[in-house]
Amino acid sequence: MSPARPRRRWFVRSALLIGALLMVLLLTLPTAGIESREGDVVTVGVDEIVDDDLYVFGGEITIEGTIRGDLVGAARHIRILGTVEGDVIAAGQAVEIDGTVGDDVRIAGQVLRFGSGARVADHVMSAGYSLETVSDSVVGGDLVFSGFQTELSGTLEGAARLAANAVSLQGRIAGDVEANVGGSGGPPPMMFLPSPPVSTPGVTSRAPAISPRPQLTRAS
Repeated sequence: MSPARPRRRWFVRSALLIGALLMVLLLTLPTAGIESREGDVVTVGVDEIVDDDLYVFGGEITIEGTIRGDLVGAARHIRILGTVEGDVIAAGQAVEIDGTVGDDVRIAGQVLRFGSGARVADHVMSAGYSLETVSDSVVGGDLVFSGFQTELSGTLEGAARLAANAVSLQGRIAGDVEANVGGSGGPPPMMFLPSPPVSTPGVTSRAPAISPRPQLTRAS
């Protein structure tokens, strides 16, 4: 059996496990004290304040205001530009965070992106095709990702646990790095998926030329 096959199976098992955990969280959260919205386009306006947890489902979701509880969402495209004081639990073809999250982030999707305005107070658990953190983004806890590629250019105050075919570490990581990097056997899964509503970076595995240098290890 070729080395690429067990690596691919390992990546698939990791992604399925994180996806299953995300679905359990979505299905078992309490229903008391929540607000729900749905529609083709759902927006929480810049001056709007939601005092409870918000469950939102639709085609395009944009959060510009403030949610004082958790945000639970599923849509083709989710954008968080404002403030979520609790957790973010979201799934979509594209999930973009360019605002403030006061607790944990648990996301799954084709394209996952933390923009220059992203400030996450605690941990990030993620699974998908691509995860990107840009240079001015900040994650205050650990970051876990399982998928095809990841490019971490922002600041990570905790540890990184990564499983992907391509891993690029160009930002500041305060904690340990565990990166299981797979081979390039076969075409990328992006070829068989619909085009996402946001751009996706091309990622080549590399670690910054600094000491100590993060270790990229091959999955077995």
